[in-house]
Amino acid sequence: MPLPWRDSKGLITFPASVHGWYASPEARMLLGTPGAEILEGWYWHSYGDIELPWKFLEEMYERRQRIGKKNLLSMPFKLGPNSIYGKLAQTVGWNKEKKLPPRSHALPIAAWVTSMCRAMLYSAMRRQPDKIIAVETDSIITTAHPDTLGIKVGKELGEWDVTEYEEIMYLQSGMYHVKVDGKWVGTKSRGIHAREFSAETAETYLRSLVAGEKWEPLKIETRPRFIGVGAARAMKGIFKDFHCLWKKQIREVTIGTSGKRRHIPAFCQACREGNSPWNAPHSLVVLSRSDGDAISAPRRIPWEQEYPKEVQEIRDQIERETEEIIRE
Repeated sequence: MPLPWRDSKGLITFPASVHGWYASPEARMLLGTPGAEILEGWYWHSYGDIELPWKFLEEMYERRQRIGKKNLLSMPFKLGPNSIYGKLAQTVGWNKEKKLPPRSHALPIAAWVTSMCRAMLYSAMRRQPDKIIAVETDSIITTAHPDTLGIKVGKELGEWDVTEYEEIMYLQSGMYHVKVDGKWVGTKSRGIHAREFSAETAETYLRSLVAGEKWEPLKIETRPRFIGVGAARAMKGIFKDFHCLWKKQIREVTIGTSGKRRHIPAFCQACREGNSPWNAPHSLVVLSRSDGDAISAPRRIPWEQEYPKEVQEIRDQIERETEEIIRE
């Protein structure tokens, strides 16, 4: 199932089988899907005139369209709306004395926003699942033509934007190169400066990997960087040998050997065919503690750590319902 599942330690994965509470966009998306069953739902119904608190976002988006996206004047109209979701979900700034959340905290709305985004992504992905290269936060990378994905392409709010490239050299989420007119022109290098992660570096690394064998990490030498207190403490060695100095560092990027997504040669079609990562894309396996019965753990909220009576009663009820479902 294309649904998130959180374990008791807070780690989120997207396993094949899940059990949990989900917002309506994802639940509606899975109606009629074999194996998907809705057990219970909560519905909010309004009475009388309805105020639309986010109506102003349409005006901000339209103004940004008029100003143009690639200039400094449009930044407030981009960063402002982008920050709303974070404000709705953040826990920083809660009142520790009164044990109250930040004034902007509204998890149901934040959950609906991310649920709607994931539902839009999956609705497109399920049309051409064999042609998906990767899934980013709010986009998909695919070899399928946009006309086959059932999406509405346009410039209006909520519509899809399409960018086409001749080729992509994809290592992992946030690290790839794209080719236009025969040249590698676009670089994504999360956590590493783009100049430190060249197309030549990526190509050399991919060519060095062998099908069916464990992949060694990609080692990148960074430009001299200032090392503050936090970075110096994290380094191996004597603190004073690093603190407040400019030093080059060796960054290691592991591909498929750590994290939630692993490359397992026994389950990889490309490995069985003897193709290296340079010659063919390799599949990764999602590692998860979900067994399909255990319910997705609730998000830990600091002002509920000493659970008030009402919160504890709700959690006890959820636990009882989970046990009943497992027994059935």
